[in-house]
Amino acid sequence: MIDRPLLILLIEDDPEDARLVKRTLAKAEGAPCDVVHVGCLKDGLARIAKGGIDLALCDLSLPDSGGVDSFKEIHRTSPEVPIIVLSGMNDRETALQLVQQGAQDFLVKGSVNTDLLIRSIGYAIERKKLQQMRDQFISTVSHELRTPLTNMKGIVSNICAGIAGDVNPKLKDYLDRVAINIDRLTRIVNNLLDISNLASGKIVLKRESVEMGNFIKDIVDSFEGQVKMHEISLVSHPPPQIMMFSIDEAWMRQVVINLIGNAIKFTPRGGRITVGLSASDTEGSIRVADTGQGIAAENHAKVFEPFFQVEHEAGGGEKGTGLGLAISTEIVEIHGGTIKVESEIGKGSCFTVTLPMGAEKKGEA
Repeated sequence: MIDRPLLILLIEDDPEDARLVKRTLAKAEGAPCDVVHVGCLKDGLARIAKGGIDLALCDLSLPDSGGVDSFKEIHRTSPEVPIIVLSGMNDRETALQLVQQGAQDFLVKGSVNTDLLIRSIGYAIERKKLQQMRDQFISTVSHELRTPLTNMKGIVSNICAGIAGDVNPKLKDYLDRVAINIDRLTRIVNNLLDISNLASGKIVLKRESVEMGNFIKDIVDSFEGQVKMHEISLVSHPPPQIMMFSIDEAWMRQVVINLIGNAIKFTPRGGRITVGLSASDTEGSIRVADTGQGIAAENHAKVFEPFFQVEHEAGGGEKGTGLGLAISTEIVEIHGGTIKVESEIGKGSCFTVTLPMGAEKKGEA
């Protein structure tokens, strides 16, 4: 329990709405609140950075930001702060989207009384604590699982290599299956750890200027054995000029690997996957397109949600965790970019990662 008045940050550009919220909170009995009011997102972020804020009440329509982006920027830079969104519109779809992305509540201006606001603030703070406990638990368990999995993989590899003696073909087959499942468990653990770290804001990008033609080619080449096994083609189109993107190479590599891996999973034998690049003066894009089964329109937004999985019959292979695209979305958004999908059932899918202000074209190839 907090044994002091709650420090509430109100990000609201309408002076009358701000006065109404302050008056509403001033009527609260037994739950004292101190309110810090700012009129734009920039000032709100600056105040949060100073520390001490217990909760943010954020209007969606601000002079320097609008819509869901207002919430996303606060959540991205300060994931430890619970956020209640205030809106003048009773938009259930937007409310659901915001809650799914981490908002603790969505309140409609004009229908908020003192009791409702105080309850919402209290519940929001407690829900954020539970989320942080969950993330810490996942992080701890994931770290604890990594070491024994690594040891098991090493032991199996040594046995297969004959270090412990001759291995007959039947035993070798069993050990290969064990190694495959160890790799699968390792990927699940790594995905859980990544999604936990991304959600808690522990990821700090190490940006560097990366030549994207070779970057994409290296990733595509790493899938050579997998695409041969699935009997599909995977090609990358080299850009007409050298393209330098300012990215965290390790994290962006994971994004591209996730997109290509998904494309392989959903593309039937004989199908084709293409990876392309483009850049303008203000943004750069990576596109991964396939000729697979496609995604129904109602699932276009859902595929980016954690644990959502599209049923697949095309490429076969193991059932995933449903975390790959959610992780990719977080990584891209931390880079300041966007990721979207264009898809139609029976006609394949195209995922596009756009990185604004992080790409430039240099010279001629």
